[in-house]
Amino acid sequence: MGALLKQDAVNQMLLASGETMVNDLTTDSGVDTSVAEFILDQVTRDWQLRGLAQNEMTTYYAPDEADNNKIVLKQG
Repeated sequence: MGALLKQDAVNQMLLASGETMVNDLTTDSGVDTSVAEFILDQVTRDWQLRGLAQNEMTTYYAPDEADNNKIVLKQG
């Protein structure tokens, strides 16, 4: 699935909760729209922080006993 506009995501949440869609987030903002925007911001922040904490790769290298305990690193 491609990227969604913020308005599209808010409209999907509003429709799922039984509310009507909005045409513009700035002029049509009501309580339901504000709550949907807040939830969207919280979920987006959660996924971004999860990516910051878990997007790491750990590689362990053991020394080569046949070559005087030197560690040979991969090139490229």
